[in-house]
Amino acid sequence: MTLASQFESVQDRLAGFREEVIEISGDVGTIGGELRELARAEARLAAAETREQVGVVARLSVAGGIAVVFALLASVFMFLTVMFALDLVLPLWAASLITTLAIVVLLAMSALYARGVAKRISPMPKRTIASIQEDIKWARQQLTSNGR
Repeated sequence: MTLASQFESVQDRLAGFREEVIEISGDVGTIGGELRELARAEARLAAAETREQVGVVARLSVAGGIAVVFALLASVFMFLTVMFALDLVLPLWAASLITTLAIVVLLAMSALYARGVAKRISPMPKRTIASIQEDIKWARQQLTSNGR
């Protein structure tokens, strides 16, 4: 093998390497652009999910406020009725005590229910976080498969 043929062989290899480097840099640029677009899409998804949660909380607050006003009015009259009905067979102090204990039991049950409902409200955009984790996994797979 002559020096000229070895030189041509090295030039051919370098040309092949150059083409491969150009192809890889194009792939990296494409992946970078796709990752930027993906990040924008994830940001839009997070904003939409947050707006959805805020809307649910707002509707819950308005409906709950109205219900509380009417429930308070109704419960005052209902408990007064119970107390005066018990007053027919018991002394007034005993009727008042029994009625108050009933109110405390109902209060405790309502508080436990409200706590259960409050636990369902999520300040974290869980779907968005899961989607971002999937995207990161995909990007890593793309980078490792292009690196081979």
